[in-house]
Amino acid sequence: MRRYVNVKPNWFCAVILLALVVNLSWMVAFPNKPHSDAAYYSKLGQSLAQQGTYEIADVTDPTIWPGGALSFRPLTDKAYVPPGYPLFLAAVYKVFGYNNLAPKLANVAMYLAAIGLLYRIALHLMPKRWSLAATTIVAFFPGLIAFTSLVMTEMLTTFLLMLALLLVLQFDRARVAASRAAILGVIIGYATLVRPVMIVLLPALLVYELWAFRRFKVVILRWSVVGFVAVLIILSWSARNLMVLGEFVPISTNGGVLFYVGNRDGASGTEDEPAFPFHLYPDEVERNRAGYRMGIAFIRQHPLEFLALLPKKVYHLYACDCGAVWFSFSPEAQLPPRASAMKWLSQTWYLVVVLLAACGVFFKEWRGFLKQHGPLFFLIAGFWTAFHMPFGGEGRFHVPLIPLLALFAGSSLCLLYTWVLHMFHRSP
Repeated sequence: MRRYVNVKPNWFCAVILLALVVNLSWMVAFPNKPHSDAAYYSKLGQSLAQQGTYEIADVTDPTIWPGGALSFRPLTDKAYVPPGYPLFLAAVYKVFGYNNLAPKLANVAMYLAAIGLLYRIALHLMPKRWSLAATTIVAFFPGLIAFTSLVMTEMLTTFLLMLALLLVLQFDRARVAASRAAILGVIIGYATLVRPVMIVLLPALLVYELWAFRRFKVVILRWSVVGFVAVLIILSWSARNLMVLGEFVPISTNGGVLFYVGNRDGASGTEDEPAFPFHLYPDEVERNRAGYRMGIAFIRQHPLEFLALLPKKVYHLYACDCGAVWFSFSPEAQLPPRASAMKWLSQTWYLVVVLLAACGVFFKEWRGFLKQHGPLFFLIAGFWTAFHMPFGGEGRFHVPLIPLLALFAGSSLCLLYTWVLHMFHRSP
């Protein structure tokens, strides 16, 4: 392993600076205005910043749904989507005013911070050369770079996931560390309000620590603190929903809609939101209940069809990594030829990284790394995948997991490079 440690710190700084240049260049080359989900988030953030209300202030604003995109979704709902990202946008708009540039620059900052956190995580787990390789893969990952110019949840979710993992890896095995556990609880609780899938970090990381540390009393006490604080954060929003809606809604009312469109006649395994009969359920609470009720009825009546949908959902969750490129263009605009080129580059980069990660199995050092740290990543990926199975898969839902994939790909790339040098009787 010693042959991998001679990496100078300024190399990492160069990677960060180049990543910043690439991200800003992407924004200049592919300018866009928020539309669809991005417009919905942006308008909710504006409403929170300016009126202090979690609903669209002007339901007639034509910029929200250009070209009719997502025009089926009611704009008067008060808890349709999770509040974490609109709350973040509200803070950005409070400081910098309502504009399209500020949240994108915030995304770039979170992306660069996530790269730095990944480097720190990697240094906990592997030699420096491997760490730099993994960090470089993420720093120039086209699918991630494209998301920095979109007012979407992916960059914030990725940053919070990296931050949570670093805190876990820095835990003292012998102490509960209640204050650090409470901080982790705040991070997981807020992250769940950004993307509910982040709640899987509680069971995934708990099981990992039980397996890795073997100090059951310390681990159980620590994660009792983490879980209590995380649930407290989530329940604070649930209490708001109870007061506003008159019903207990843990986070948002879109769960029933997404559950139904993922479990119905004609379901494809993706989140085909327009398939829900919104016009029959103007009340969002009743719509949420109806979605779960109809989805459960379908599963009971067609169990084999439900099982057949599961691999399709996994496929749509992980197969494509070029959605951010298409989303960078307004639905009213004709896609330029360079968009197709960027889609190809994004998907090719993703597939190469997946292939590199898989190639590591041929190296003894990589198999040792997998045996020691693999359970951490497999638990997160497993719980992450299981969370999406009742609903549906979309390529952007796997984006926060890409840095974890890069850890395996980076180590494999270094080992492959060393193997090639040895083939020519050279020292790395």
